Amino acid sequence: MTPVDTNLLLTLHRDLVAIPSVSGGEEDIAAFAARWLEDRGLVVERLERNVIARAGTPGAPVLLWNTHLDTVPPTDAWTRDPFDVVVEEGRVFGLGSNDAKAAAACMMAAAAGLAEGGPVDLWLTLVADEETGGRGTELVWPHLHQRGVRPAGVCVGEPTGLDVATAQKGMLALELVRAGDVCHAANAQGATNAIFEIAKDLTALEGIDLGPPHPALGAASLQPTVLRAGEATNALPSRAACRLDLRTVPTHDGEDVHQVLIARVRSAVEGEVRVVSERLKPVASDAQSAIVQAALTTRPASATYASPTMSDWVFFEGVPGIKCGPGRSARSHRPDEFVEERELIEGAAFYARMAEIFPTLLTREAEA
Repeated sequence: MTPVDTNLLLTLHRDLVAIPSVSGGEEDIAAFAARWLEDRGLVVERLERNVIARAGTPGAPVLLWNTHLDTVPPTDAWTRDPFDVVVEEGRVFGLGSNDAKAAAACMMAAAAGLAEGGPVDLWLTLVADEETGGRGTELVWPHLHQRGVRPAGVCVGEPTGLDVATAQKGMLALELVRAGDVCHAANAQGATNAIFEIAKDLTALEGIDLGPPHPALGAASLQPTVLRAGEATNALPSRAACRLDLRTVPTHDGEDVHQVLIARVRSAVEGEVRVVSERLKPVASDAQSAIVQAALTTRPASATYASPTMSDWVFFEGVPGIKCGPGRSARSHRPDEFVEERELIEGAAFYARMAEIFPTLLTREAEA
């Protein structure tokens, strides 16, 4: 495997950051990334605004790296041009420099070193719409799965300081709805007020049992977030609706935790409970799995942790995985975003080394 060229890496990262790629507008950066990888000998495929690249050796253990090319929109709080890449005292400033174009550049540079072969069959997916959901990993992963791509491990690149997330909470979005009688507020005696009815249900949900806590992620949670009812100040509404945000953790017995929670919420209330989204399932990896051990062996200073934040890892349910990458989560979605050049250099070396040692640790896992 060819060592990562530091100048190539840093130039690539700045080029990526300089291309605006707010979610939905990734066409230009996807075209650039595809050309860059093709020029270095990788087999590249475009799937809408996503890039799929392959390197290494077909028939070797399959390792999948995934990260995203899109960013959140810049805000008025930026004190500099978010697309004017500036390096000051080793810090690279620009929108997406940290989240997640740092991981993208590092994975691309490391993958380029496998263009002529290597110990793994590496698949690199650079996706759109991670920040918003839509036509990114949720499109790419089923496409690869249908083609028979079966990774033995997946690493999702997000800014974790190269610490290794071995578990991640899921998200379940529900809507609670109560119907009521429409009438003038002055003539409401005996009428059903949908607001009072939904208030009773929300009070019942405050103490709901969401099951036992996960040893790493802790307890699941439920919070009402958006409440809607009525438009006229002198009339009872026909309905009241409240969005429920549940952050979920895996069960100990392998049950479909989202179906369990949906049933529990429905049994606790009188109103109708509608499922808005249940796709974002919690994920966790065995601490002894080859992908976890590959990361920790590659960088012994890394700590393992359970991540409360979402990422595209949720789409790789059933595949041993981790979330790990250069940069810091605290800088994400903030004005004057930056990443340090040393973090990029460390990140590229991390991914390159992971690819080298993963097959050995996979064999050790199978023999254990």
